[in-house]
Amino acid sequence: FDPATRPTLPRFAPLTEEHLRAVADSAVPGFDKAQSEFTKAFADFDCETQVGFGVSLMHFDGHVSDNAGRTHLLFGIDMIATLHQPEDMSTLFAHELFHVYHRQIMGGSVPKNDSVTWWAMWEEGLATYVSQRMNRPRDEQGALWFPKDIVVQIDKPGFARTWQFAADL
Repeated sequence: FDPATRPTLPRFAPLTEEHLRAVADSAVPGFDKAQSEFTKAFADFDCETQVGFGVSLMHFDGHVSDNAGRTHLLFGIDMIATLHQPEDMSTLFAHELFHVYHRQIMGGSVPKNDSVTWWAMWEEGLATYVSQRMNRPRDEQGALWFPKDIVVQIDKPGFARTWQFAADL
């Protein structure tokens, strides 16, 4: 990235070359450890997915895609370095590995795109729940990541009533 025009996201520190390199150096060993823990928790996990790490040009931190009949698990080191702290890595990797596992156990009954809103919400919520449970004592904020006060916002008076109201519609 050009130092004069470093990519930034609101409420996040600018990406530095040093932080990007540190994340890149720790990503593969961190993923290997997380995958080992994941396979202990889900013994029937059969990962035939191609896993890749690279620069996503600020498009994604983790992403599962199906292309030409093959599943790919891709990690954008630049977005990981922008959005996450080192203590987030095991939770992030478990989250993305669960997406692969979820597709494995669901077989062909998975919607093919994100236009099915209820499915996208279920899929992300379940992956977040599993990744938090696998990384105890991480709390909800540690699994939701950002904004840094999302749990505080959710716990504010009136939020639950609004949610209840929406559920009653």
